[in-house]
Parts: sequence; structure tokens; C-alpha cells
Amino acid sequence: MRSLSRHVFVLLILAVITPITAAQITYNNFGSTAGLVLNGSASQVGGNLQLTPAAGNQAGTAWHQTQQPVIGGFVTSFAFRIGGPGGADGMTFIIHDDPAGTGALCQGGGSLAYTSEPLVVTNTMQNLLVIEIDTYNNANFADPNDNHISVHLIPTIPTTVNGADEFYSIGRAIPTTDLNDGQVHVMCVTYTPGTLTIFLDDLATPLLTVPFDFISGATTLTGTTLAGLNLPTGNAYVGFTGGTGGLVQTHEVFAWNFGSAACGLSGSWQVNSPESSVDIDGAQVTNSFAGPANTNLLNGNNGIVTIASSLVGNGFEVLLNVAPAVPGSSFPGFFTPVGGQAVNVNLAGAIYLNGGNTFAFPPHPGIFSAPISLPNGVVISGQQIVLNPAAADGFTLSQAAQGTGVFLNCPNSPTATNTFAGDDTSYLHTFTSGSFTFYGLSYADCWVNSNGNITFNGGDTGFVESEAAFLQSWPRVAPAWNDFSPNAGGQVNVEEVNGVFMATWFAVPEFGLAGSINTFCASLDLTTGIIGCSYDFMSTSGNPNALVGISPGGGLGIANNVDLSTGPNLGTTASSPVYEDFTQAAYGPFDLALTTHTYFPTGIGTGPYTQF
Repeated sequence: MRSLSRHVFVLLILAVITPITAAQITYNNFGSTAGLVLNGSASQVGGNLQLTPAAGNQAGTAWHQTQQPVIGGFVTSFAFRIGGPGGADGMTFIIHDDPAGTGALCQGGGSLAYTSEPLVVTNTMQNLLVIEIDTYNNANFADPNDNHISVHLIPTIPTTVNGADEFYSIGRAIPTTDLNDGQVHVMCVTYTPGTLTIFLDDLATPLLTVPFDFISGATTLTGTTLAGLNLPTGNAYVGFTGGTGGLVQTHEVFAWNFGSAACGLSGSWQVNSPESSVDIDGAQVTNSFAGPANTNLLNGNNGIVTIASSLVGNGFEVLLNVAPAVPGSSFPGFFTPVGGQAVNVNLAGAIYLNGGNTFAFPPHPGIFSAPISLPNGVVISGQQIVLNPAAADGFTLSQAAQGTGVFLNCPNSPTATNTFAGDDTSYLHTFTSGSFTFYGLSYADCWVNSNGNITFNGGDTGFVESEAAFLQSWPRVAPAWNDFSPNAGGQVNVEEVNGVFMATWFAVPEFGLAGSINTFCASLDLTTGIIGCSYDFMSTSGNPNALVGISPGGGLGIANNVDLSTGPNLGTTASSPVYEDFTQAAYGPFDLALTTHTYFPTGIGTGPYTQF
């Protein structure tokens, strides 16, 4: 057994230095965009390719600089995310040989950066195949709804409204998945001469199969025969476009390969399988770009860890570390050299469930569970290895289950200091157990504002939750910035215990709404820089009220208005805010009552922050 343990350990270490066989194009992430030509609003943001930010009237395109062979068949997969519920307009994957080549960029909005409206012949692409991921219902394009995937064949300059007109659709599907849900989705497109097939998330079951041939063309949904594309060499440019108009949303690509043997991507996060599974309270990574599988363990209450495998009797071990899980795409995470499995537990400082300081592989019982509880701010991660001779690596990894100890309840603590907050007032608290580091700057004190937020460098008595002020004014932690009136009921308490500062707004009403009750709190861990926000009963629920999140202020970073109820949400740069503005129609009403969420810094109080 000792030699077997050593064999598994060597395989894990080799993974750090052994590359995975690549397709013709392989981007496991976009930490580098080498080989791509970015136009318009397209940019590299962190490790992602962002086609448009959440701003109006944007148009972005990204093309691989080298034409790829397509006419004989291909397989391509990409992971994407569209964020901004109720926003617009969508993104595309395109194959083309337009005269503009890698400089092709057209109009935003419903034209999705590949055509224009009204149509301008010098501002529309031609000789292209488009797969639209469309999130807005343009009635003048005959769109079926605001959540569809449509394949457009446009061999020449469009002769109708424009290329986005459904007149050019040769196949269409309406997925049950909300394409605009702020979650990462994986699409795979396969082509064999005569058939184009599209998969969405489920890479085994096609979402859409379209009769199409690059040479002979296809028939539209309305019965019009369209010619194929003019590709003299059989090659074409490939890439992505995205557009916004009056409504906004972000359009991002997380990973992409083209020319692979089969559908699939080497995402950053391992997923559970019947052969190897670990979870805390059932939390699961839904795809390899949606991790880690975090469970907030509230106020020392127990969660249940479940460890399972269908390979009963096979040897198993569980890697454990008192540290957050790490993506496989960046050190100290990595991929195994043969099977490409993601190792998501930091091996430095790891211990082993069965062997302590070394591997041990007792027979797996099939399934067992155990309780787990954690103090506030403590994070633990665990990932199972099950020996599996049928696997390419000789073993199968589970997902990395992550547990985080956080506050949820916001009690009216008898030892807390009542700030005697009136209407639109601020209270200065000086930290007694050290400074608090926030976006890389250390603060000896903070201001607790009666209107549901904490600021640094100065107080803020503003009663209107303003996105502009949130981004431009003081550095701020806003569990629920709204117009509250502690003078009319309830109280605002502060307490600092064991290096954790907590501010609690206890049973405070909204201004002018006597009888409304709102209890919520925010915790600042002075040791780690972790920020927690928790909500008990909130009368704001169901109303388009409150701005929630964190911001360095001063106009720093890139605005990142997200859906906090569907994290994880990652700040796009080290200085980027992460927030949800419930006053905007696309994000309201307030939906965080009886929940908790946490903002994890990358280092001790340094960005980018990740919200769970």
C-alpha cells in the first residue's frame, strides 16, 4: 500500500509540470489573450474574455488571428456567462470569411456587433455562419422571445432588415435554461458535412440539430434556400461577438477550445461523479466553471459532510486543508497529467483524512456522513481520491467541497454598544484589536451609518442609495444601504469580539413606514479581511429597495452589478466593486432575506473579492 500511495503522489506532482494535449485552439482561461484580435469593447478582464461590460451601446468582437479548417468538420466548446437579469442583448459564436477579417466589428444592441440597424452595407458582416445566444426579444427581427439560440446563415450582404433578422435562421431552440441567469454555461458545437449540432450544458444530449453544409448551404425556417459560404481554402475565422443597447449586461467567455476530438473543456473545478463524490449539505458544482461547491455553516451550527463512491472496496483518501479551494487552472491548483482532472485543494499544508500526514487507502465503505461546524471566518476544503484502475489517471477525484463559518443571525447582543443612531447619522468606531484591510488599504476605524452601510475615511449620512455614490464616494461595505430610521424604532449596535467587528441594524424601520422591521448585520474579520453580510427579517423584501455590496470608492475598478443570490461572483479586477443595486428594475425586488453571503479577499484584505 505504501508503494501505491507513492504512485498516486507522484502522479499528482507530475501534473504540475506535464501539459495536457491541446486542440488547435485551447484557452483553459483567458489570463492571456495571445492569438486573439480584440475589437471594440472586447477586453481581457482577470482571467476572462469580456465581450461587453455592463454598459449601454457596447459592441465587442474577438477573433482568432489564424483561420481554422471548418469545411471537413470540427468540434468546438466554450464556457460563457451572461449577467444582468432583464438586460440585453446577447452574444454569438461566428465562423466567417468576411472581407474585414479579424477587424470585423459592427453595431451593438440587437445587431450583436455583426450587423447594423438600420442596415448599412459597409457596416455588416457577410459570408458567415452565426450561432446567436439571444437574450432580447427584438420584434422587428421576428425573434421568438428573449431566451433563444438561433443559427443564422448569411452568405452575402443581407437583403432584409439585417443579418440578425430571423429570416436568416436555419435552426432555432428555446432552452429551458435561462441564458441570462448570471451562471456559467458550456456550449459545444459539432459539425460533420451536412449536419450542425449544438449542445448546452448537457454535452451528451443535443439541444439543436440543423441540416447544414458549408458548401451547399441550408434551408431557412421559413423555407428559403440559402447558399453555402465561400471558403476557397476550406478555412475560416472563428470567434465571438456581443452587444448591448439601452439595456445592459456583461457577456463573458471563460474558456474555449476549437478542433478538439470531442465536446468538453478543462474547467477550473472538478465535478462529482458516482465513482467519487463529496459534498457539504448537498452543495454541488454544476459544471467545471461554477466552483467551488461552498456551503456557509452558520454560527457554529452543524453541516453534514457526505463522502460516497460507487467503487465499494476500492482504496480512498480525502485531501483536507484549512484554506479555501483553489482553481485547477492556476497554482497551487493544477490538472492531472493524463486524465486532466482538476486538483482543487492546496496540497501545501494539506492533511489526509485516513493517513494524517501521508496517504492511506483503506477500502471505501460506499457512503458515510459526518457533522461539521466552523467558527466565523474559518474556511476548510476537502477533495476525495478513489483508486480506479479504469480511469486514465488510475484514480477518480471528487469535487472540492468547501465549508465557510459565517454569521447569519443578527442578535440584539446585550454586550454591544448602541450607537443611539438618529435619522441619517453616522457613528465612528475605532478598532480595538488591530486594523481592517479593505481593497489593500488598512483602516484604524470605520463609520457605521444609520442607513445600512459602513464607510471608511468618513461618514455618510446620505439616505438615497445611489450607485454613483457607491462607486465614487467613500470605500464602503453596504449590507443594505437604504433610508432607515433608527430614531423611529429599533437600534444600531456595534461590537468587536475576538478580532471580528460586527454592526447590527436591529428591528429598524424604513423612513416613513412605521411598523416595518428590518434586522441585518455585517461582520469585518480584522485578521483575514473576510466580510460577512447576514439578513433576518427584512420588510424591504419584495420592494425595489437597497443597494448591497462592497466598493473601494473613488471610482476605482470596474462596475460589477450582479445577482448576489446566485454567486459565486468575482470582482473583475483587484479594485472592482461587487454589488447588487435593487433599485434598478433588472435586479429588484430585494431577495436576500433569511440568507447570508460572504466576500472573500484574494489575500488578506486585497482584491479581487469573490462573493458567495
